[in-house]
Amino acid sequence: MICQTCRIPIPDESRFCYKCGASQYIASECDPAQAQRWETCIIDCFLHKEPFFGRATVYFEAFAMGPRGPYSAGRSPTFKADLTLGTMSRKPGDRVRIVQTKRNWHDLQQFVSCLRELGGEALPAQPENWYELHFRRTTAVD
Repeated sequence: MICQTCRIPIPDESRFCYKCGASQYIASECDPAQAQRWETCIIDCFLHKEPFFGRATVYFEAFAMGPRGPYSAGRSPTFKADLTLGTMSRKPGDRVRIVQTKRNWHDLQQFVSCLRELGGEALPAQPENWYELHFRRTTAVD
């Protein structure tokens, strides 16, 4: 399901968008006997070590929202990246924006291939940053 306001992927049974908070119109209630549900996943970038002359150690992390709530679906190895302007005073663990380079793109694609091996399929989205890719996969519900 796609949020009717901000257009990001959200779980099918969502009544509100977890990003913008908008209420979602649901035409009919979810069938409790349904064997599968969708979970969605968004990749973001976080600071691992404080920057030194604009270069920082960062990592990509995929956050998923599924029937059991939000969780971390995976984390890439750390790598060096140039931060965009305005991100110099960040602390480890903070979300950051990085400059797109061939090397960073390669690091992202390696992480994406791991998510695809776990059954993720890419979703069309208009990300705020070049690395904020959206995925979904089916998951069994007990």
